[in-house]
Amino acid sequence: MPDFWTHILAGEKIKKNCENKVLKKLIEENYQLFNLGCQGADILFYKDFWPWKFSKKASKLGSLIHRLSGKDIFEIILKNLKEIQLYDNGEISSNLKKRALLVYFLAFISHYTLDSISHPFILDNGGAGDKHKFIEMKIDLYMIKKYWDKDAAEIDPTTYYQLKSDFKLEIEGFYRAVFTELLYQPYKQGIIEDAYTDLRKYHSLFYDPNKYKYHFLKILNCIYPAELASYSYQLAKDKEFWLEEKYQQFERYFNQALSKSKVYFALVFSYLKEEISLKEALTNFDERDFLGQKK
Repeated sequence: MPDFWTHILAGEKIKKNCENKVLKKLIEENYQLFNLGCQGADILFYKDFWPWKFSKKASKLGSLIHRLSGKDIFEIILKNLKEIQLYDNGEISSNLKKRALLVYFLAFISHYTLDSISHPFILDNGGAGDKHKFIEMKIDLYMIKKYWDKDAAEIDPTTYYQLKSDFKLEIEGFYRAVFTELLYQPYKQGIIEDAYTDLRKYHSLFYDPNKYKYHFLKILNCIYPAELASYSYQLAKDKEFWLEEKYQQFERYFNQALSKSKVYFALVFSYLKEEISLKEALTNFDERDFLGQKK
């Protein structure tokens, strides 16, 4: 993380400022899948999110992925894209599944870039431990208000992303490779689809544009052990944490991430066009993990 809306905003800005017309069209064709890819492996944190679900294995796997080197994940992405023969006679294939997979991978890269660049700042400014998600909810509220002039609490997240059945196997295949090759963990088929389904349930549960759930959650927050303002934007609006200058500092890291994503995208295309080798491409990818720690 950052949280849902900040990653969506990053994806929007990448699309808007994209100078590659072919890539821009690809993203527009697969807009909701691109937005899902912008969430990266965070979707695993939402599988079995209900408090009475005691198995949090998917969430633990999500945490492990966040500790992986970006370079290691990029190697899997680049090899995967080369194996499916994305380019046909110098042009991106017309195959819809191949095009969709490219869009998802590029969005995943943007997720990594924003995470790895902004996480150290968030962690150093009160975002360690229990406050982490709450701060990122506050960042969502700030960023969406500033750049969209909207209240994040009043926007339905589920309208922004979708995992179509046509693309599920391809996305699952990517995570299977990450699990088995980098985490040395067995991959349970369907875990990504289940996480996606639970993510939509989570967003539906806490989406509260008219504050109908607000008072109930506020009362529940008095007895529930976790801070519900970390999940409800309406509750998060009641609590302050950072001063304005901290959000402005975060924006600088946000903009750095947008610039870095552009560099990474160019490397992906240079590799796929066989202008550079895999080794040359990976040399330019960051070894830090999603938390910004050197590996």
